[in-house]
Amino acid sequence: MVLTAKWTNRVKVTFDLGAATGHIAPIAERTMDKGSSLNAPTPAAWDHGNFQGWYTDPGLTRPWSNGPVNANTTLHANWQQHWFITVHANWPGASPAGPWEHGP
Repeated sequence: MVLTAKWTNRVKVTFDLGAATGHIAPIAERTMDKGSSLNAPTPAAWDHGNFQGWYTDPGLTRPWSNGPVNANTTLHANWQQHWFITVHANWPGASPAGPWEHGP
C-alpha cells in the first residue's frame, strides 16, 4: 500500500462592515482553497448608509474586484453615510410647527 499526502492551501476571508458594525448582521468569514474565486457578498441594508463596495485596505483606497484569493484577506465595507436631523420648532409663533426631517 502506498499513501500519498495531498496538501491543500487554505485562506481565510473576513468582512469588516466598518461604520455599520453592530447595526447590521455580521457576515461570516469564509475559508476557501488558495486561488479560488470569491464573489464578495452584499451586506444587509443599513438605515444610515448605502453600501458602495468592498476595499482591501482600511483607508478604502484599493477597491476589491471579485476574483481569486491568494492570501488571508480582510475586505472593508465602504458606506456612503447619510444622517437625518429632526428639528422641533415648538416656541410660540414658530413656523412650521415641526417636526421635520432633513436628509439626502
